[in-house]
Amino acid sequence: MTGDLADRPTILHVSSKSPDNKRYLIIKEIVDTEVQYVNNLQNLNDYIVQPLKDRISTINNNIIKQEEEEKHSWSALIKSLFCCCFAPDLNVGRRRDSMESVALLKPEVNYENDSNRLILTSDQIKEYFTQITLILNINRSFLDDLNKIDYSSIRTDDLSTELRFAELLLFRAHSFKLYTSFISSYSSICESINETKLSNPYFKEFLDNQSKLIRSANNDSSTESTLSGLLISPIQRICRYNLLISELYRTVLEEFVFPTNNETNAISKILEARDLVSKVADHCNSKSKIMSNSARVLSLYKTLGIEDIVKPHRIIIRESEPEDYVKYKKRNKNKIINQINKINSSPCRIHLFNDLLIVSKDQLKRDFVDHEQAQKETIHLLVNIWDDNVNITQRKKSSAIVLQDKMFANKLDVVNQSILVGTMKFVNQQQATSWLESILEQKRIGSNSIL
Repeated sequence: MTGDLADRPTILHVSSKSPDNKRYLIIKEIVDTEVQYVNNLQNLNDYIVQPLKDRISTINNNIIKQEEEEKHSWSALIKSLFCCCFAPDLNVGRRRDSMESVALLKPEVNYENDSNRLILTSDQIKEYFTQITLILNINRSFLDDLNKIDYSSIRTDDLSTELRFAELLLFRAHSFKLYTSFISSYSSICESINETKLSNPYFKEFLDNQSKLIRSANNDSSTESTLSGLLISPIQRICRYNLLISELYRTVLEEFVFPTNNETNAISKILEARDLVSKVADHCNSKSKIMSNSARVLSLYKTLGIEDIVKPHRIIIRESEPEDYVKYKKRNKNKIINQINKINSSPCRIHLFNDLLIVSKDQLKRDFVDHEQAQKETIHLLVNIWDDNVNITQRKKSSAIVLQDKMFANKLDVVNQSILVGTMKFVNQQQATSWLESILEQKRIGSNSIL
């Protein structure tokens, strides 16, 4: 364990004689929640990250020790010759990189009783936790500075403490932009961790055990003990900064209607700090949305099998939910428009991009190797909504949207004699109208951008 709980920062306690005003309560909440936040990050490092690293060090040391012993053993020499001649793949099992992969193949052994059992590889630890370690260092330093402020000086007629607090935020806020990298990769990290827990029972058992240790070592009910809860805390923290500093600014304006010159200076600094923190929060949110969109597009690439779906300009605008009960009627070859209602419909999912409309089957397979086969099995329809030849309309007083392609540009449907491609049937007319408006808005934006 790298951190002693006795050395952890404690909750801010100000003299009971301090005025119980809103400014004091807001600043106290910022400091107290910062203490809790840093303690949670420290728990993540002390109870999860560091033990995983220590396990790798232990395994590597055991390997080195065993190799040294075997150098002086005739049996080791014979074994080495045999491996080189008849089973060369076994010989690499002693190396660190191979040991990591080999060590993951014994799920029946309890990890606590097997010190040579690797829980995560060094690459996995780096992928999952490196950025969290960086954030911990940033916020420990920030908390150290917060603890240097004399909060007992908070008075109803003085803003000196608020001024120091605002100046500290202005000094530190730029470093919070480093959160962006973690926020951007948060979804992919969580997905990888969940996949690892499913494939590696050792890892899940380890997390369950460490969660119990965190709870037993921390009596505070605000302490988070689960890995998922600990990982999401940085994202929540940036939003919390933004809300609290904004509330502090509003409170100061309400309380100091006719400020002195010194108070005006303090209020200006608080406003400047609020604006900067807000920009950092917006920056993180923007990057998070971009990365979340990219991750979703990549996920659809895997499930739908459309190789060129991943484009720098392409973003997801809207997707139907399973509970929407959308159905798709496909226009068969040589069927005239009036016969469309006779064709059996099937449940579907709608994926609206800024330039594409994809209608897929409701139940999707995953990770196709043959992308052409994947398209046949998963796609009902794919159209470029920016194409002038594509016409999308709603039937009058109907819950159906009609899709037409004047040039038969849809590569996934064989359409002859008719421009009708298919019909999307919604639960009600309002839902159909809402979707049509979303589609036509992207079509309008695309047409303007092309012009």
